[in-house]
Amino acid sequence: MAGPGNTKFIRIFGFALNTCVRHCSNKFGTALTYTYFWLRLKYSRSVIPNLFGITLNLYVFLCGKTDFDMDEMDNNGVATMVEEFESSVRGDLIGFLQRKGAIDEVVPQCPDVEERWGDIARAYLPDGVREFQGYPVVSLGWMMFVGMALAYYWDTDWQSYSCRSDVYESLRDLRGYDNMDEAVTEDVLGYSGEAAQRVTDLVAECASRVYSELCRRSVEPGTPAALGCYIAALHQLYLCGMAVQLNALGYHMTPLNLN
Repeated sequence: MAGPGNTKFIRIFGFALNTCVRHCSNKFGTALTYTYFWLRLKYSRSVIPNLFGITLNLYVFLCGKTDFDMDEMDNNGVATMVEEFESSVRGDLIGFLQRKGAIDEVVPQCPDVEERWGDIARAYLPDGVREFQGYPVVSLGWMMFVGMALAYYWDTDWQSYSCRSDVYESLRDLRGYDNMDEAVTEDVLGYSGEAAQRVTDLVAECASRVYSELCRRSVEPGTPAALGCYIAALHQLYLCGMAVQLNALGYHMTPLNLN
Protein backbone atom coordinates (compact mmCIF):
# COMPACT_ATOMS: atom_id res chain seq x y z
CA MET A 1 0.00 0.00 0.00
CA ALA A 2 1.81 3.10 -1.20
CA GLY A 3 -0.68 5.74 -0.18
CA PRO A 4 -4.34 6.44 0.55
CA GLY A 5 -5.11 6.47 -3.14
CA ASN A 6 -3.35 3.22 -3.99
CA THR A 7 -5.38 1.22 -6.53
CA LYS A 8 -4.69 -2.10 -4.83
CA PHE A 9 -7.12 -1.19 -2.07
CA ILE A 10 -10.71 -0.08 -2.04
CA ARG A 11 -11.61 1.95 1.01
CA ILE A 12 -14.95 0.86 2.44
CA PHE A 13 -16.29 3.47 4.82
CA GLY A 14 -18.60 2.35 7.58
CA PHE A 15 -16.76 -0.93 8.03
CA ALA A 16 -14.44 0.17 10.81
CA LEU A 17 -13.17 -1.95 13.65
CA ASN A 18 -15.21 -1.26 16.75
CA THR A 19 -12.20 -1.10 19.03
CA CYS A 20 -10.30 1.40 21.17
CA VAL A 21 -8.70 2.17 24.62
CA ARG A 22 -8.22 2.71 28.37
CA HIS A 23 -6.83 0.61 31.17
CA CYS A 24 -5.87 -0.04 34.74
CA SER A 25 -3.22 1.80 36.73
CA ASN A 26 -0.58 -0.91 36.38
CA LYS A 27 -1.04 -1.17 32.59
CA PHE A 28 -2.55 -4.47 31.53
CA GLY A 29 -2.44 -5.82 35.10
CA THR A 30 -6.11 -6.67 35.31
CA ALA A 31 -6.44 -7.99 31.78
CA LEU A 32 -3.41 -10.24 32.12
CA THR A 33 -3.83 -11.70 35.58
CA TYR A 34 -4.32 -15.17 34.10
CA THR A 35 -1.11 -14.86 32.09
CA TYR A 36 1.08 -13.89 35.03
CA PHE A 37 -0.45 -16.66 37.12
CA TRP A 38 0.42 -19.21 34.43
CA LEU A 39 3.95 -17.88 34.20
CA ARG A 40 4.45 -18.11 37.95
CA LEU A 41 3.51 -21.76 37.83
CA LYS A 42 6.03 -22.54 35.11
CA TYR A 43 8.94 -20.21 35.86
CA SER A 44 10.68 -19.06 39.00
CA ARG A 45 10.40 -15.40 40.00
CA SER A 46 14.08 -14.89 39.32
CA VAL A 47 13.83 -16.14 35.75
CA ILE A 48 10.81 -14.15 34.54
CA PRO A 49 12.07 -10.55 34.97
CA ASN A 50 15.60 -11.29 33.75
CA LEU A 51 14.94 -13.74 30.92
CA PHE A 52 16.07 -11.30 28.24
CA GLY A 53 17.16 -8.25 30.22
CA ILE A 54 20.82 -9.16 30.53
CA THR A 55 21.11 -9.82 26.82
CA LEU A 56 19.41 -6.62 25.81
CA ASN A 57 21.48 -4.49 28.16
CA LEU A 58 24.66 -6.12 26.89
CA TYR A 59 23.95 -5.82 23.17
CA VAL A 60 22.04 -2.56 23.05
CA PHE A 61 23.57 -0.41 25.76
CA LEU A 62 27.16 -1.64 25.89
CA CYS A 63 27.58 -2.49 22.21
CA GLY A 64 25.14 0.08 20.88
CA LYS A 65 23.53 -2.53 18.62
CA THR A 66 19.88 -2.32 17.65
CA ASP A 67 20.07 -5.00 15.00
CA PHE A 68 22.35 -7.92 14.29
CA ASP A 69 24.17 -9.71 11.50
CA MET A 70 22.13 -12.78 10.65
CA ASP A 71 25.06 -14.28 8.71
CA GLU A 72 27.24 -14.18 11.82
CA MET A 73 24.47 -15.69 13.91
CA ASP A 74 23.93 -18.51 11.41
CA ASN A 75 27.11 -20.18 12.64
CA ASN A 76 25.18 -21.33 15.67
CA GLY A 77 21.81 -21.69 13.98
CA VAL A 78 20.54 -18.63 15.79
CA ALA A 79 19.27 -16.87 12.67
CA THR A 80 17.15 -19.85 11.74
CA MET A 81 15.76 -20.08 15.25
CA VAL A 82 14.88 -16.37 15.34
CA GLU A 83 13.23 -16.53 11.92
CA GLU A 84 11.19 -19.55 12.98
CA PHE A 85 10.19 -17.78 16.18
CA GLU A 86 9.08 -14.67 14.30
CA SER A 87 7.09 -16.74 11.82
CA SER A 88 5.38 -18.56 14.68
CA VAL A 89 4.55 -15.30 16.45
CA ARG A 90 3.13 -13.79 13.29
CA GLY A 91 0.98 -16.82 12.58
CA ASP A 92 -0.40 -16.85 16.09
CA LEU A 93 -1.14 -13.12 16.17
CA ILE A 94 -2.75 -13.04 12.72
CA GLY A 95 -4.95 -16.01 13.57
CA PHE A 96 -5.98 -14.46 16.87
CA LEU A 97 -6.77 -11.07 15.34
CA GLN A 98 -8.77 -12.67 12.53
CA ARG A 99 -10.84 -14.65 15.04
CA LYS A 100 -11.47 -11.41 16.89
CA GLY A 101 -12.59 -9.70 13.67
CA ALA A 102 -9.84 -7.10 14.00
CA ILE A 103 -8.35 -7.86 10.58
CA ASP A 104 -9.61 -9.51 7.40
CA GLU A 105 -8.61 -12.86 5.98
CA VAL A 106 -6.22 -11.01 3.68
CA VAL A 107 -4.06 -8.93 6.00
CA PRO A 108 -3.66 -5.23 5.10
CA GLN A 109 -0.15 -4.16 4.14
CA CYS A 110 1.44 -0.75 3.91
CA PRO A 111 5.05 -0.62 2.65
CA ASP A 112 5.39 3.05 3.65
CA VAL A 113 4.78 2.20 7.30
CA GLU A 114 6.68 -1.08 7.14
CA GLU A 115 9.76 0.75 5.85
CA ARG A 116 9.84 2.93 8.98
CA TRP A 117 10.36 -0.11 11.20
CA GLY A 118 14.15 0.23 11.43
CA ASP A 119 14.02 3.84 12.59
CA ILE A 120 11.20 3.11 15.02
CA ALA A 121 13.01 0.11 16.49
CA ARG A 122 16.26 2.00 17.04
CA ALA A 123 14.40 4.80 18.80
CA TYR A 124 12.25 2.46 20.90
CA LEU A 125 14.79 -0.10 22.08
CA PRO A 126 16.38 1.93 24.92
CA ASP A 127 12.94 2.51 26.47
CA GLY A 128 11.65 -0.95 25.67
CA VAL A 129 14.69 -2.69 27.11
CA ARG A 130 14.51 -0.67 30.31
CA GLU A 131 10.83 -1.43 30.85
CA PHE A 132 11.12 -5.10 29.92
CA GLN A 133 12.93 -5.74 33.19
CA GLY A 134 9.84 -5.09 35.29
CA TYR A 135 6.97 -4.82 32.80
CA PRO A 136 7.65 -7.17 29.88
CA VAL A 137 4.09 -7.19 28.53
CA VAL A 138 4.03 -3.39 28.48
CA SER A 139 7.42 -3.30 26.76
CA LEU A 140 6.00 -5.52 24.02
CA GLY A 141 2.50 -4.09 23.82
CA TRP A 142 3.54 -0.47 23.46
CA MET A 143 5.04 -1.31 20.07
CA MET A 144 1.64 -2.41 18.79
CA PHE A 145 0.27 1.01 19.73
CA VAL A 146 3.14 2.59 17.79
CA GLY A 147 2.19 0.57 14.73
CA MET A 148 -1.40 1.78 15.07
CA ALA A 149 -0.27 5.38 15.29
CA LEU A 150 1.94 5.09 12.20
CA ALA A 151 -0.96 3.67 10.20
CA TYR A 152 -3.13 6.57 11.33
CA TYR A 153 -0.47 9.08 10.33
CA TRP A 154 -0.14 7.39 6.96
CA ASP A 155 -3.85 7.85 6.38
CA THR A 156 -4.06 11.45 7.58
CA ASP A 157 -0.79 13.30 6.93
CA TRP A 158 1.93 10.98 5.67
CA GLN A 159 3.61 13.74 3.70
CA SER A 160 4.57 15.36 6.99
CA TYR A 161 5.20 12.31 9.13
CA SER A 162 7.18 10.37 6.54
CA CYS A 163 9.91 13.03 6.77
CA ARG A 164 10.12 13.12 10.55
CA SER A 165 12.88 11.30 12.39
CA ASP A 166 11.27 11.67 15.82
CA VAL A 167 7.92 9.95 15.30
CA TYR A 168 8.38 7.53 18.19
CA GLU A 169 9.72 10.23 20.51
CA SER A 170 6.78 12.49 19.70
CA LEU A 171 4.33 9.73 20.62
CA ARG A 172 6.17 8.92 23.83
CA ASP A 173 6.39 12.54 24.89
CA LEU A 174 2.67 13.23 24.53
CA ARG A 175 2.06 11.79 28.01
CA GLY A 176 5.32 10.02 28.83
CA TYR A 177 6.29 6.40 28.25
CA ASP A 178 4.09 5.01 31.02
CA ASN A 179 0.97 6.48 29.43
CA MET A 180 1.82 5.99 25.78
CA ASP A 181 -1.12 3.63 25.31
CA GLU A 182 -3.54 6.34 26.36
CA ALA A 183 -1.71 8.94 24.30
CA VAL A 184 -2.04 6.86 21.13
CA THR A 185 -5.59 5.64 21.62
CA GLU A 186 -7.07 8.89 22.91
CA ASP A 187 -4.86 11.72 21.63
CA VAL A 188 -3.89 10.25 18.27
CA LEU A 189 -6.66 7.83 17.30
CA GLY A 190 -9.44 9.69 19.07
CA TYR A 191 -10.97 6.77 20.96
CA SER A 192 -12.63 7.14 24.37
CA GLY A 193 -14.67 5.18 26.88
CA GLU A 194 -15.58 1.60 26.06
CA ALA A 195 -14.20 1.87 22.55
CA ALA A 196 -10.80 2.80 23.95
CA GLN A 197 -10.96 -0.04 26.44
CA ARG A 198 -11.59 -2.56 23.69
CA VAL A 199 -8.43 -1.49 21.86
CA THR A 200 -6.37 -1.70 25.03
CA ASP A 201 -7.74 -5.16 25.82
CA LEU A 202 -6.91 -6.34 22.30
CA VAL A 203 -3.33 -5.06 22.52
CA ALA A 204 -2.94 -6.52 26.00
CA GLU A 205 -3.95 -9.96 24.84
CA CYS A 206 -1.65 -9.80 21.82
CA ALA A 207 1.31 -8.75 23.97
CA SER A 208 0.48 -11.46 26.48
CA ARG A 209 0.47 -14.12 23.80
CA VAL A 210 3.85 -13.00 22.50
CA TYR A 211 5.39 -12.87 25.97
CA SER A 212 4.12 -16.36 26.77
CA GLU A 213 5.76 -17.59 23.57
CA LEU A 214 9.04 -15.89 24.50
CA CYS A 215 9.02 -17.64 27.85
CA ARG A 216 7.95 -20.96 26.41
CA ARG A 217 10.97 -20.96 24.11
CA SER A 218 13.30 -20.71 27.13
CA VAL A 219 15.85 -18.70 25.17
CA GLU A 220 19.14 -18.51 27.03
CA PRO A 221 19.75 -15.10 28.64
CA GLY A 222 22.84 -13.22 27.54
CA THR A 223 22.78 -14.54 23.97
CA PRO A 224 22.16 -13.06 20.52
CA ALA A 225 19.11 -15.33 20.32
CA ALA A 226 17.44 -13.50 23.19
CA LEU A 227 18.01 -10.13 21.54
CA GLY A 228 16.90 -11.48 18.18
CA CYS A 229 13.67 -12.91 19.56
CA TYR A 230 12.83 -9.72 21.42
CA ILE A 231 13.29 -7.57 18.32
CA ALA A 232 11.37 -10.11 16.22
CA ALA A 233 8.49 -9.97 18.71
CA LEU A 234 8.43 -6.17 18.57
CA HIS A 235 8.49 -6.28 14.78
CA GLN A 236 5.41 -8.47 14.52
CA LEU A 237 3.51 -6.43 17.10
CA TYR A 238 4.34 -3.29 15.12
CA LEU A 239 3.05 -4.85 11.90
CA CYS A 240 -0.07 -6.17 13.59
CA GLY A 241 -0.80 -2.77 15.10
CA MET A 242 -0.48 -1.28 11.63
CA ALA A 243 -2.83 -3.91 10.15
CA VAL A 244 -5.46 -3.50 12.86
CA GLN A 245 -5.55 0.27 12.42
CA LEU A 246 -5.69 0.07 8.62
CA ASN A 247 -8.62 -2.28 8.97
CA ALA A 248 -10.28 0.08 11.45
CA LEU A 249 -9.82 2.94 8.98
CA GLY A 250 -11.62 0.96 6.31
CA TYR A 251 -8.75 -0.37 4.20
CA HIS A 252 -9.40 -3.86 2.90
CA MET A 253 -7.58 -6.02 0.38
CA THR A 254 -10.05 -6.25 -2.51
CA PRO A 255 -9.40 -7.98 -5.85
CA LEU A 256 -9.61 -5.60 -8.78
CA ASN A 257 -11.57 -6.46 -11.88
CA LEU A 258 -9.38 -5.13 -14.70
CA ASN A 259 -11.76 -6.27 -17.46
